[in-house]
Amino acid sequence: MQLLNGYVNPPHKDWFLFITCSLWILSESGLEQVHSMRMVALALYLFWLASMLHSWPTSDTLLLAQFAQFCWIHVAVFLTAIQMYFSISTIMRFGAEWFLLPTCLVIINDIAAYAVGRHVGRTPLYRLSPGKTVEGFVSAALLTMTASHHLTRCFPDHWRAQEAIVFGLYASGIAPMGGFLASAIKRSLKIKDFGTFIPGHGGIVDRMDCQLFIGVFTYLYLNL
Repeated sequence: MQLLNGYVNPPHKDWFLFITCSLWILSESGLEQVHSMRMVALALYLFWLASMLHSWPTSDTLLLAQFAQFCWIHVAVFLTAIQMYFSISTIMRFGAEWFLLPTCLVIINDIAAYAVGRHVGRTPLYRLSPGKTVEGFVSAALLTMTASHHLTRCFPDHWRAQEAIVFGLYASGIAPMGGFLASAIKRSLKIKDFGTFIPGHGGIVDRMDCQLFIGVFTYLYLNL
């Protein structure tokens, strides 16, 4: 990822830290098979840190860029790791359906906002992301609330009218903030997408940014 003055940080170091953090979170999930992996995760992190420090340049400008990249990596991994931790905790305590249903609502909202905004959107919604429109946001909210209501018929034991309203409103009104945050980050880095894994749509992060806060909300809601 490019950050300052043309300095590029090797992407494999970013993924190494993410995998290490994921291993730590799995060790906290309560699964006996990975419960003993905490020290392994710590050792991997220290190895990653040592390799980062060893590769830092002596130029003041490039050193600033590397340190900024170092901070960005930790912020990004922290946000995704917290989401992962609460999602795993929800699955372990309440069942996979409480992970899948809210996730599907956010996906529906994201796709609807993109499709409507692309074809009929005219009014900009967020100045840092010209592709997001008021028409797309409103249409996606209506479609998400409708989909959430229909889930009460498919999963009557888990998805009551109260959950349909609460999660429908959250997925359509709050979850898109993850996309706004991602847009601001991309704008600050002067890049269009976080990756190229999905042609025409960017990388995995570009498609999952709106999922940033739904796992935390679901876990906290179920523990009320």
